[in-house]
Amino acid sequence: MELPVGIALPETIPLPFSISQIILTTTFVVTLLRYFIYPAFLSPLSKYPAVHWTCHFSPLWSWWAKCYGWENRRILAAHREKGYIVRVAPNSIHINSAEGLKTIYMGDFPRAKFYWAAFKNYETPHMVAMPDADDHNVRRKLFSTAFNKSAVLTSPTLHIVCKTVLFKRFLPALHRIADTEMPFEVFKMIYGVAMDLFVGWQFGLASSSNWTEDTEDRDRYLEAYNHKAQYFFRSVETFDQVTILQRLGINFIPKDFWTANDVCEDWNIDLCDRAAQTIADGRHIDAADEPVLFRHALKTMCGLENGQLEKGTINTYPRRLEIAAEMFSFNAAAHEGGAIPLTWITYEMSRRPSLQDKLRKELESLKTTLRHPAPVSDDLPLPSQKEIESLPLLDAIIMETMRRYPVISGPLPRVAPSDFTLGGNAFIPKGTQVACSAWSLHRNPEVFPNPEEWNPERWLKATPEQLYEMRKWFWAFGSGSMMCIGSHFALFAVKTIVALLYSNFTTSIYHEGDMTHQDAYLSGPIDQEEFLILLRAL
Repeated sequence: MELPVGIALPETIPLPFSISQIILTTTFVVTLLRYFIYPAFLSPLSKYPAVHWTCHFSPLWSWWAKCYGWENRRILAAHREKGYIVRVAPNSIHINSAEGLKTIYMGDFPRAKFYWAAFKNYETPHMVAMPDADDHNVRRKLFSTAFNKSAVLTSPTLHIVCKTVLFKRFLPALHRIADTEMPFEVFKMIYGVAMDLFVGWQFGLASSSNWTEDTEDRDRYLEAYNHKAQYFFRSVETFDQVTILQRLGINFIPKDFWTANDVCEDWNIDLCDRAAQTIADGRHIDAADEPVLFRHALKTMCGLENGQLEKGTINTYPRRLEIAAEMFSFNAAAHEGGAIPLTWITYEMSRRPSLQDKLRKELESLKTTLRHPAPVSDDLPLPSQKEIESLPLLDAIIMETMRRYPVISGPLPRVAPSDFTLGGNAFIPKGTQVACSAWSLHRNPEVFPNPEEWNPERWLKATPEQLYEMRKWFWAFGSGSMMCIGSHFALFAVKTIVALLYSNFTTSIYHEGDMTHQDAYLSGPIDQEEFLILLRAL
């Protein structure tokens, strides 16, 4: 058919939408499906109740909760209201069950990238920061013989270190404080003795710290360490974003964070180099100065026969930064893992004079007494660890403290290596971030009645069946091949220090401050620096 004269076809047919509109609309629809519709309604995780409704499609709630210090409490409340599996982010769930604990942690699920962001030392891979279970297990095997219970408790170096730190430094310092009848700050003194015990064994007395007496060195380190901890959320939860911004020259984390980090790392590597010098000198090393753990690293990580170094290799020994990274992770965990429980024990015991009397009566049953009035002799015997472990009330006090006030309270994230199920029908797909936490596990009222109450008697009065169940849910040191490698040392140190303290003194609270248990990944009292006690020598 011909068009009428004067009418022509347009050169192009106009579209109802522009190309840019189509692109924007498509982008919007894909974004809506990918980040909202799928995670909230179609994902296998959508069937699990969320801690907060936004958790179905956004991680913002989790970030917010961690930043402001109420993540653990809100997750626990959600478990009590909604069940043992709750969703905390689009691809993350929190589990509060013994079955989940066994499946995830005994099953060696790989660690989430959280660990590298949280615990990188010297920007170098080390055991705690290794996400892959196989890599971690290879490194762990290198140190497992050094940390096994028999090696720790029979170490001649540790025996001498204990006598030096406890009898020559700690106990005389406590007697001097008691003589003043003045209140004193507990946590710094406790941090000092906990670090000195471990580092003395780690590097030998000649190369170790002396925080019990050198308070300037102690305070400088703790100030830097605690300052660094203030930026834990920023440096960990926004790790990818921070890394990108740093490459663009933008410092999202203040420079004083990195300065504080350098102070701690320099302190640690200086001890490593001092221990290396002790070895490289080639002279006979007394048991007191033997760098047990450092030499072990040289032998196992570097393949050096007897862990021996040639002269002149003080700061050029093989794998220097890798060894320093391992040593740092060990002594950081030791001073926190010892000092935080000891602070809580002192707090709870100072509120209970009658319990102090009961513990003291039990301690008097030791064949080798720890009761040493001033002036303290230079050479006193230590009771064997077998004697210490035979004291049921002391053990109950330690167990209850670690249950009620776990040092690592927050979730320990893992990544599901394959699809799995819990309870027969709770399907969890591969790649999901899964976690349990001591904060929730230790507050199961069916296992620990009145869980908010600090009650050592629960461990003494429990039936065998109840005790079995309590130990199954007890998670102060983690579980599986990635659990705390230093648990035997930690229990030894805490029990020995508590036994020594209450064999010689009574404690009472002078100023409490805010002793609320901090809601955080690593948690002690909120105002631990304000906690002051009075000592009275017996």
